[in-house]
Amino acid sequence: MPKPSSWSHPQFTRRDMLQAGSLGLMGLTLADVASLRAQSAAPPTRPRAVIYIFLSGGLAQHDSFDPKPNAPENIRGEFAPIQTQTPGLQICEHLPRLAQRSNRWAVVRSLTHPSNGHSEGHHMMLTGRTPLPLGYNPNIPRPGDFPAIGSVVQQMVPRKNHLPSSAVVPFHYIHHSGRVLPGQFAGEMGLRHEPWFIHTTQNCPRYGDCPNCFDHQERMEIQHAGYPIFQPPNLRLSEGLNPERMTSRRGLLEHIDPQRRHLEDAAATR
Repeated sequence: MPKPSSWSHPQFTRRDMLQAGSLGLMGLTLADVASLRAQSAAPPTRPRAVIYIFLSGGLAQHDSFDPKPNAPENIRGEFAPIQTQTPGLQICEHLPRLAQRSNRWAVVRSLTHPSNGHSEGHHMMLTGRTPLPLGYNPNIPRPGDFPAIGSVVQQMVPRKNHLPSSAVVPFHYIHHSGRVLPGQFAGEMGLRHEPWFIHTTQNCPRYGDCPNCFDHQERMEIQHAGYPIFQPPNLRLSEGLNPERMTSRRGLLEHIDPQRRHLEDAAATR
């Protein structure tokens, strides 16, 4: 057996011990820190694209991913459940292709919010913030609203090929009563961070985008807003505007932008 003096012990300074103690309070061990350091040293991975599909008043969970087949008749879903590839997970009979691909998705049953109001729910789900901002108005967006997720993405993710890093399709939400729902705009981040809305369809006088809108309450035929044909924007320079003049305009814009940001910040402070 070797003598105690020949044992090899790691040498820690007082600073190392204090750091280790503070990490323990946060639930991290030295092994966790080593793993995080190794990940940070690894080459950066390619950013992943995310599609956030938000159904404003979409199908209920008990008619889609949580049919509750064992619940009483007045609680369980109207449609029959079918088995997915995931043991113990059943979904609506009208979603057979999703059932075949259940190994590629997951049901999050813990996501909820405390409000029964549609406008409040929109604001929470489109901003990712549960508390409502000061001065919140359910009938109109306000400069003090929390920023939409798309605005935050545009701020945090660099642009590529001069295109915005996030976009919203097919329109921004307008209630059939005419009120514009808050939570889908830049809010307190300022007008320059407004999401890039690509309007590819019309907002129907009832619910949804034409021509596939539907009045889920009255179940009756309605007058549609129209059948718009999407036309991509014309990116050519207007007649009489050459590249030299365009460069001059960009230089002028670089001087104006800081002044505009200063005015917006001053208006938000007031």
